[in-house]
Amino acid sequence: MRFYAALIGALLVRSAVAATGEPASLFERLETVPYVLVATVGECAALAEPRLSRCALRDVRVLRGVPPEPLPEVVEELVFSSDRPGLRRGEAALLLLGPLPAHSRFTAALGAGPFLTPSGGRAGCLPAQAAGAVERYLAALAQPAGSARDQARLDSLIAALSDAHTGDEAVQALAATEELNRKLDGPRAAALAAAMADRALPVERRRALLELAGTRRLERLRPALRAALSEPDLAPFARAALARFGEKVDRDAVRADLAAPAPAARIAAVHATAALPVGDRIPLLASAALRDADFGVRGEAIAALQRSGPPAVPALAQVLEDADSRVCYRAAEALAAVGDRPALDALARQFEGKSHTAQVAAVFALRRNASPAALEILGRVRKSTTDERLIKVLDAAAGVGEHEH
Repeated sequence: MRFYAALIGALLVRSAVAATGEPASLFERLETVPYVLVATVGECAALAEPRLSRCALRDVRVLRGVPPEPLPEVVEELVFSSDRPGLRRGEAALLLLGPLPAHSRFTAALGAGPFLTPSGGRAGCLPAQAAGAVERYLAALAQPAGSARDQARLDSLIAALSDAHTGDEAVQALAATEELNRKLDGPRAAALAAAMADRALPVERRRALLELAGTRRLERLRPALRAALSEPDLAPFARAALARFGEKVDRDAVRADLAAPAPAARIAAVHATAALPVGDRIPLLASAALRDADFGVRGEAIAALQRSGPPAVPALAQVLEDADSRVCYRAAEALAAVGDRPALDALARQFEGKSHTAQVAAVFALRRNASPAALEILGRVRKSTTDERLIKVLDAAAGVGEHEH
């Protein structure tokens, strides 16, 4: 489930970039990495300080680029003591390689070089069995820019969905594809629908494909989404995807999904409530926000209440009084985002003897709202309160330093 949540996150942001600046997925890295090799790992040596591993390669097959001759050693930077090398002697590997940065802090320890290093760290070291999917993708990239290249790229990604080593990365790459709805013609939509229906694929991957179809509004896949409703493991995710198309969903089915054992299924159910009438939606979301055992589900329910706008203000005001400070803060932020007078009044009521946590949440939510009405509430509270803790919070939110008092 953790992987599923991470994968769906990647789908939502599409071409997310890691903090290192490296492209997020294997197929994105393949678009820029200089060298792609299949090789057997030979002798390896380790340096304790700085921590790195350097390995020779043999039986090399080059899929992209022209590496220097003789072939440089491959260096892995092992930053943390818990890091384990991705390269192991005697193993066949698919390697995405680039030059060691000239500014690398390891240059002095390594000597003259040259050296290559895996692109994206251990993510650049894959089992050699991934080579088939990678070769297909590289062949597509080698075509002249245009529609033929776009279609060949899609074909290679759809084919990779069934690969144990690259299938999840292929979903991410599909999610990052621009104008996917336009490019997904009949035959390719049928191939993608077949992958969604393939019970041999990991269920998390199939769920991610359902999310992809809904998030990108892939109209040709709507029949496949309806078909997925017949599978209990997929039904909550299919309902959530269909809701994105504006299709009606069954209230009782969504209610049952909100009681599913898996948090990911309950989050999908939260998303599916968007297709319910507001009178049915808000009680279900309020119950999830107040009672679900998983904070992730509660946070998603609060966000859905926020999207429901002014009719959700009473429910958000109730959630604001929750004992969990994280939930309290989320509810305060949601009320500030709704921002109408009843929402601001709900925040203002927290200064009438409510918990300190709720008061702190209300202060920063009102400050973030920053409307004249919100700032008037804060000013009124600052003038009237004698609570020293609250005064400090109010001053901090206003940017007033302690030395001025």
